[in-house]
Amino acid sequence: MAIYSPPTPYPGPAARLETDTPSETSARRVEWMLSGHQAAERYRTGMAPLTDVALPDDGGFHDHLRGYHLGSAVIVRRRSSARILTRTRALARLDGVDAMHVALQLSGTFQGDFDGREIGGGPGAIRMLDMGRPFCVTESDGEVIELSLARERLDAAAGGRDAHGLVFPDGAAITRLLVAHLEGLARAAPELTPNEAAAAADAACALAAGLIGGRTDLDPAQHGPVEGRLFAIARRYIDAQLDSRDLTPTAVGAHLGVSRRTLYRLFDGKHGVAGYIQQRRLDRAFSAIAQHAPPAASLAEIAYAHGFQSEAHFSRAFRARFDMRPGEARSFGQDGRRPVEVAGQSEVDKLLSWLRGL
Repeated sequence: MAIYSPPTPYPGPAARLETDTPSETSARRVEWMLSGHQAAERYRTGMAPLTDVALPDDGGFHDHLRGYHLGSAVIVRRRSSARILTRTRALARLDGVDAMHVALQLSGTFQGDFDGREIGGGPGAIRMLDMGRPFCVTESDGEVIELSLARERLDAAAGGRDAHGLVFPDGAAITRLLVAHLEGLARAAPELTPNEAAAAADAACALAAGLIGGRTDLDPAQHGPVEGRLFAIARRYIDAQLDSRDLTPTAVGAHLGVSRRTLYRLFDGKHGVAGYIQQRRLDRAFSAIAQHAPPAASLAEIAYAHGFQSEAHFSRAFRARFDMRPGEARSFGQDGRRPVEVAGQSEVDKLLSWLRGL
């Protein structure tokens, strides 16, 4: 069995790559270095739009993050103290981030619940998470490289398989390839041209899809890239037609040009076609309520606009999905979840805008 070799040390606070000049990289780089009790409170508040953060009360908080926008992906390398990160389904709907994270654990350990999938791992392990779904993960002191890709992009490449919470321990040849690629990409990011960065991100996506495709314990209804592309087409069609009363499983099948059996195989494990459509409508309704769009719309009007014939049915379905009533979602959107200055400027805001744009 291969033994994981630790990566090169993370550049210290004073380190700077020769090519890492402000004129070339400042617009596509984020960085912060935080430590101490006051910084911990600023960090919690700054990260609130993305995740709830629980930190130990021992005063040993520190967080050093450096990240780069690669055009079609975002890569960050961070060294952090222990923490618990929680992302609820409601928060996932509110912040507009629809990305997949591919995380390489360089040091330290993690364990958690990823929407019902229990996970854990240590140095050399790769984990994947869907930012559109809930998770709660406990991390020890450690260092991580995270690559963020558009979720639909990885979905299509991986045949639509459910990758949320998958963990790949060090050992398999393709895992070692992705480990080496992520380490190299994190080091080379400030020197890459836009075309080179896009090619490197494509390679990482292909390797991650290869990892997912090699798992034999995933949804048997999803067989490969053809099904992944079909599901991506179906998802885009459904999202474009959510306001239509004519959006039905039959309409989706007709748009794809597939049989009823094939259509239902694509949505096996996703609560069926009708269930998936309702979930997407609820997600959009949550955003409309939390963001007051339109401002004067009542909950009944929002329910009807999103395909529900009765406010009571809408409220029951909404609470089942988000564990809160629609009226609570309106308050949730007003609770001030906005990034604050973390390191002299709103670096969290910059990172969030990158993730939302994937």
